[in-house]
Amino acid sequence: VEKGVDLIISVHPLINHLIMHCLEEIFGEQPIGVKVITVVTDLGSAHLSWFEPRVDAIFVPSDMIRLLALEHEFQKEKIYQCGLPVREGFWHPTTRSRAELQAELLGLPLLGSNGKKRRSMFSGGWSPVAYPASPKPPSSPSSLKFQAHRVVLLMGGGEGFGSLVPLAKSLGEHLGKKQLAQLVVVCGRNEDVYKCLENHEWPDSRGLYGKPIILSFVSEMDLYMATADVVVTKAGPGTIAEAMIQGLPCLLTSFIPGQEEGNVTFVQESGAGTFVSQDEPDKVVETVETWLADPLVLERMSEKAREASRPHATLEIARHIGHNFLELQKPVPVPVPKNEPFSGSHAPAAPSDKDAPEVAPARRRTVHINNDPQSHHDTGSASNHPESSDLAEFSDFARVPERTATDLA
Repeated sequence: VEKGVDLIISVHPLINHLIMHCLEEIFGEQPIGVKVITVVTDLGSAHLSWFEPRVDAIFVPSDMIRLLALEHEFQKEKIYQCGLPVREGFWHPTTRSRAELQAELLGLPLLGSNGKKRRSMFSGGWSPVAYPASPKPPSSPSSLKFQAHRVVLLMGGGEGFGSLVPLAKSLGEHLGKKQLAQLVVVCGRNEDVYKCLENHEWPDSRGLYGKPIILSFVSEMDLYMATADVVVTKAGPGTIAEAMIQGLPCLLTSFIPGQEEGNVTFVQESGAGTFVSQDEPDKVVETVETWLADPLVLERMSEKAREASRPHATLEIARHIGHNFLELQKPVPVPVPKNEPFSGSHAPAAPSDKDAPEVAPARRRTVHINNDPQSHHDTGSASNHPESSDLAEFSDFARVPERTATDLA
């Protein structure tokens, strides 16, 4: 505050009341000179501490959280429903085909339209270590049509959840034995899990689908998700939001009681997946096999997932903050959902930056983002939420009309 902070963004529930208490101590009876905004990062249920009524605004990802905010006597004018923020790789769909991504990232052979293997155009093959960000590979000749492999993506979160090993073994051995799909396991930062699965003696398979592909911590989760047909994971909100953007049916196998339980409900009510406990690995395998055997079921869940997704949530949140709270451009009306479920099909059109009038130069704007580095990183990817350092400075946005909400995000 002494350094001139204009706005504080909190994405952690346990700190909101502390921020407001400290600001009241600083400013006393004078009006608080710093805006405080909460961005809720739980999809279906939320702890009471998210809903600190003294903040200037609260951004919620779903109907369920919006209703909770209203139940906790939040003023309707303070509630913005934009979706769950995700990192930039999920804002726009990839231009590469699934087959090309499978060849590039997983080392799977390219298949002709008749299902026969073709020599991969990508050199280097598969590596168990995460690929760094790389330029777009050379696309295949337009005359060639490649068929995608069936891929099941098993994720243990950024830290790798406890039952990842038995689930990976059950799925990997069953899918390989029956030649149903290629299993890809993302272990995150859990080196013990990674080493255990990498050193496991998997049954020999001479068919199309061999032993599981074991990955550690990956930085391009949007591309790895784009290779898959199904994701099997814990009920972390970031993973769910990202999977829905990619149209992935979600088989949830665990959740943190209270904090993540509502995320299971969110997925099930959206029609994008179901829950089977990690304590029943045979049932998890059976569910995956049932889904893979019925393309119509997968297609229907994929459509439902995309309908419930909000790929531009990060941009919408940044746009509203910039316009309405930093006074960088013309104010944007509060998005009030209709009575029906709020989804991609019902989402209000994002305001066009080209329609915004040029504004006078503004003083330097500084935004402090309160983000516990240990919280909500529930995928094995580099980031789940808007990428930022602890301090993000937005100094030139108001001076240059052609800059958009992307710069804020």
